[in-house]
Amino acid sequence: MAAASATIDMSQVPAGTPPAGVTPNLYGNPPSLQSTIIGFAALFYILTTIAVSLRLYSVARSLQKIAADDVLCILAVICTFAYMGFLIHLSYAARHMWDVPLSWLYSDQEYWRLRLAQNLFNPLAFFFSRAPVFVLYRRLFDAPLHRNFSKACWAGLIAAFLLYIHTFILTAVVCAPRAGHSYLDMDTFHRCSKALPDAIVQGAGNILLDAYALILPQPIIWKLKLSRQKRLNIALVFGVGYPDSPHIRGSSLTNNAHAI
Repeated sequence: MAAASATIDMSQVPAGTPPAGVTPNLYGNPPSLQSTIIGFAALFYILTTIAVSLRLYSVARSLQKIAADDVLCILAVICTFAYMGFLIHLSYAARHMWDVPLSWLYSDQEYWRLRLAQNLFNPLAFFFSRAPVFVLYRRLFDAPLHRNFSKACWAGLIAAFLLYIHTFILTAVVCAPRAGHSYLDMDTFHRCSKALPDAIVQGAGNILLDAYALILPQPIIWKLKLSRQKRLNIALVFGVGYPDSPHIRGSSLTNNAHAI
């Protein structure tokens, strides 16, 4: 890579091959998702801050102790905000690959260092956003009559831990450069590309875990001694309250593959 950079001006070479009839636009304000990413991130920051602040205010006003699900929720906010911060910082490269100068990818270690940090915060954000759901379920519905439900919550919590924490460890092991190597070495890129199949596992696991969390409380809700309309309203609250999280992990690893 060093020898190639000595003879080729990588700042003038596109990182990808454009479709037929398309001319690379490296420095002429090409189409970019940067403003979209920043806009959605800003909206996310605002809405999340408001929602979590209201939750903590409610806990403080009721003079209750902060529960485990509250702590996990705070950790989810910290990790997600950190991930979004890296996403915003690197959004300058959110272009078609044929509009990205090769120098941005293969002559700047800082870019890949930040991408690694971003991808390490991603599974942490996913885990800490899933975990409080199952912990909250146990707190709300834990009773002698619901022993199996409590075990099911533990199963969901363990599944989330295995799904996301293994991704954190895998990314840290295969994508960090080894001693004597840099982020720009082909050895590093090759090893990191081996983590790509994990994106498929992660995406499938996200869907299954989301579906599991949505369905889990429904049998108990529909057995409550309330009117049908009230049970329906409660079921809808739990259904709407558990967001369908975007599968960022899969897309971020795919973007890494395109860059490599």
